[in-house]
Amino acid sequence: MENREIDKELNQLKSDIAGLREDMSSLLGVLKKSGMEQGKEFYDRASERARRAGESIRDHADEAYSAFGKEVGDYPLVSMLTAFATGLVVGMVMDRRR
Repeated sequence: MENREIDKELNQLKSDIAGLREDMSSLLGVLKKSGMEQGKEFYDRASERARRAGESIRDHADEAYSAFGKEVGDYPLVSMLTAFATGLVVGMVMDRRR
């Protein structure tokens, strides 16, 4: 009689373990799906931030380029002399390195 009870309890334990395996498998599937969704949301937010940062940098660069062009247009002789002097200094530095 004891063996039957032990067998019955063992079968019940096996059934419970099988149920736990199924539950764990379902839980892991849900966690995986949730993780993928969170990863996609993070990627989308990061992409949007990068796009906005790129636009901001482009706007600032356009403004700087326009301001530089205006300065060159307003003072062409000074701009040419500055460019010449800069080129001369860079040339001298590069010549010393040889």
